[in-house]
Amino acid sequence: MKLFNALLRRLKKSPKCKADRNDSKGDDSSRTNDSSGAIVSTAVSVKRYRTSNQPRLRVDSKKCAMAKELLQLWNKHDLEGSSKLLSDDFLVVFSDYDLTWKDFSHEVQNLFESFPDFHFDYRMIEERDDVVIVHDLISSGHHTCKPYAFGPCDPIEASGRLVKNDPETVVCFFDKDGKCCKHEVIASGEMTGPAGIYTQLGGFPLM
Repeated sequence: MKLFNALLRRLKKSPKCKADRNDSKGDDSSRTNDSSGAIVSTAVSVKRYRTSNQPRLRVDSKKCAMAKELLQLWNKHDLEGSSKLLSDDFLVVFSDYDLTWKDFSHEVQNLFESFPDFHFDYRMIEERDDVVIVHDLISSGHHTCKPYAFGPCDPIEASGRLVKNDPETVVCFFDKDGKCCKHEVIASGEMTGPAGIYTQLGGFPLM
């Protein structure tokens, strides 16, 4: 519910949804993502990783291979297998909320059950400054199975519609044991995450 509550606060009121929502957009300009302060905010990391003048570093490193393997497992809908590549305290970090692996995998499983061909594509994966950056990650799929509901909103029956979220930059961090411990997701458009999927299916008609 942490994912839903955070996103619903950023959406306008709609009769499609049973919950009250407001359209306030959290200010992430001073957000600290970790105790070290290495990445001060999502805005900072966008600038750091998208505008760096440093030459591209490694695209075939062990960390890059792990990021590719993780996406391959997700494209096979193998959440159990992918969990072996992640640290016990793995987090998915968005601009105004975090998700543990338990919460994140629950939401992704719901997507897999509604979109049997749901998959992730990307343009490039590279290692830079001890992190791995997945460029232009796009999630998409056809809604052909289970009705899909975003949080407490009304479920939408399957119609075969193709949904395709806007590209995202994902910065992958690793712990001392070499396991992935955090994904920082940087959205480039409005259609992102479960809210973007639900909107494309016809949810939130007043947006």
